[in-house]
Amino acid sequence: TLQRQRRHGDGVELEQATLAEALRATQHEDRTYMLDEDILNEPYEVDGARRPQRIFQQVFALDEAAFGEDLLSTQMPPRVRPGLALVAAGLGARSSFHIDPFEWLGWNYCVSGAKVWTFFSCGGDEGVHAVPSLRFAEKAPVAWGGDQSEEALREVGLLSSDRLCLAVGYESEIDVYADLSEDVLVGLAEASDEDVAAAVGDCAVVREALGAGLRVEVCVQRPEELVVIPAGTAHMVVHGAGSVGVAGQHCNTANEERVGAHALRRCRGNVRVAAEGLEVAVEAAIIAANGKERGEAICDVLWQEWDAYTA
Repeated sequence: TLQRQRRHGDGVELEQATLAEALRATQHEDRTYMLDEDILNEPYEVDGARRPQRIFQQVFALDEAAFGEDLLSTQMPPRVRPGLALVAAGLGARSSFHIDPFEWLGWNYCVSGAKVWTFFSCGGDEGVHAVPSLRFAEKAPVAWGGDQSEEALREVGLLSSDRLCLAVGYESEIDVYADLSEDVLVGLAEASDEDVAAAVGDCAVVREALGAGLRVEVCVQRPEELVVIPAGTAHMVVHGAGSVGVAGQHCNTANEERVGAHALRRCRGNVRVAAEGLEVAVEAAIIAANGKERGEAICDVLWQEWDAYTA
């Protein structure tokens, strides 16, 4: 059950609704957007299993034959690595305009509904940062154990002052779809990709980006389709009615060093350590961020939790 919040005069009217009701009732100016990073990552009781299983992580996993082994699940402790995210949104709801942290490979699977993705990329080391008018600023991720109380952290041997955030992303307050007609979203299920791309291409932010030399790509995602987000690519999503999807990240041997180097740069560690593998890079980053003595103690806690996680 969700609590929908509507502006009403000088106050806010609160209304209880199921997820399905909220997605159906959402309006362009009164949007419903949910991103949950707990539901799909919790262990659940499974008939015949000796202990609870994280079943959704088995169901929603990229094909290793196509994408390679996911090193996030084998070389990065659960507390500091990303999990699956359940994304549900109503008509007109948007993500932020952002660049993912860690420089990994992102992915998003559409379960129901439809949504529009717009990607911005640019050659060179600066990428989209070469266009100041897009106004990207650093933003550390808030997920992956960073929102626990001090009491909960102390129970496992951690402190609220411990630096466990090993990545930084970027976010802009710009709304790419500010002047996109709602009619495009209402008819999204039947619209052609070409018509949607043309409508997004008329948006002022897109025209400005193209004029600045950026590459802009638009795609419509429908049920059972997978969108892959290249590292460092700025993007924003706008949803049609009743959109539900699952998002995740992937790190294989092709981008392992890049992900490790990102963590080390973020924590001011020795970037060359990234060549020794993701697990080594993560430990070195934690130690660089917290000092040798405290960093090693934190690593002990994280590795003990990991043993319990995989037991």
